[in-house]
Amino acid sequence: MSKKVLACIDLNNKSIELLKNNLKEWDWQNIEEVHFVHGFQIQTYSDLFYLNSYPAEDQFDAIENSVKGVLKVLEDEVLDINKDVSIFTKCLIANSPKEILVEYAQERQIDIMVIGTRGKHGVAGLFSSSFAEYMVKHAPCELKIIREI
Repeated sequence: MSKKVLACIDLNNKSIELLKNNLKEWDWQNIEEVHFVHGFQIQTYSDLFYLNSYPAEDQFDAIENSVKGVLKVLEDEVLDINKDVSIFTKCLIANSPKEILVEYAQERQIDIMVIGTRGKHGVAGLFSSSFAEYMVKHAPCELKIIREI
């Protein structure tokens, strides 16, 4: 059975290296599609008189193109040996990247979602919502979590 894989990419260097090294070792025989996707969070903040958000809509295209460039390099390094796999790169810009990635996986009937985690502990873990924890609860498919050492 052919499978569809969604690799959720955090754009920091450690996360990219972690996923790159892990994915290079995969058996790509039964993989039909690979989706390299980054969720870019829209930041909203208040001014004295109104709410502002970053990025502005007129910046979306530039951000998407920049992210796709990074994802293309990752794609080339991971999948250079297997040309039979359909590859998609996408930057999803949303208020909640977690939610939009789950929706993306549902819409495309993804079979395996691959994510990296830093495993926040202590005070940092108390005050941040873990991406991996959210995906464990909401992913509509098999989930492979790669932990940063």
